[in-house]
Amino acid sequence: MIIKASLKRENLILLVVILLAFIFPLNSFGQSIKKDSTKTLSSFLKKGELEFNSRTFFMSTLNEGSNRDYFALANGIGVDYTTANFHGFHFKIGGYFTFRLAEYNLVDSDTKEWANNRYEKALFDIKSPNIRNPIAGLEEVYLAYRHKGLSLKLGSQIHQTPLLNKNTNRMRPNLFQGLNVNYELKKLKLSGAWFLSESVRGTTNTYSSSSSFGVYGQGLHPSGEVNNYRGHISTLGIGVFGAQYNLENWKAQA
Repeated sequence: MIIKASLKRENLILLVVILLAFIFPLNSFGQSIKKDSTKTLSSFLKKGELEFNSRTFFMSTLNEGSNRDYFALANGIGVDYTTANFHGFHFKIGGYFTFRLAEYNLVDSDTKEWANNRYEKALFDIKSPNIRNPIAGLEEVYLAYRHKGLSLKLGSQIHQTPLLNKNTNRMRPNLFQGLNVNYELKKLKLSGAWFLSESVRGTTNTYSSSSSFGVYGQGLHPSGEVNNYRGHISTLGIGVFGAQYNLENWKAQA
């Protein structure tokens, strides 16, 4: 079997990350990133953490009567590299490959577009029904800083709150691009984030905050007409702010 993949920027960066796994000795993997390493670039990189992960996902929809049934099988392989701390700073870069292993009834044989399927197609790219090559892309790529109770994260990142979250019930998570700040003071934790764009789960694209509305679908009016808000929303970004207070037996969050 011959697998073809275009050498896009994301593929090239991901290749560099994977090569780091074989350039440095295995005994350097998994070491703590809490201590500064300042002597040489080589020792600094060796004290970073390299993490591999794999996910296999099978989904199936069985409908009654003459309605179509669907299934899909996907496999994903990811790698993340996090540097050691340097005066409170560290950098993380990660990427993934998704393989479209098997499916049934997902693509209409006549139109070559997705069939009337809601769930299984999101294992792949809902905007590209005919991509059969492995799907490659970047995931978390950010610069972070921590000092005492203050932590900052700038770049493409997973953000896990009740409002915005990674939503990992497919192959890839939602990823948000922007600045995230947290401050912890004993029992009180304050957080604030401002995101300018989002890598939407079930796609290989990054959308501005305004264009991320309507990616999956726009829904219907009570009259049955299709909504038409895609491309008609203007925003400077998405702000998420929170406070959390913890006691021994209870927690309050807003």
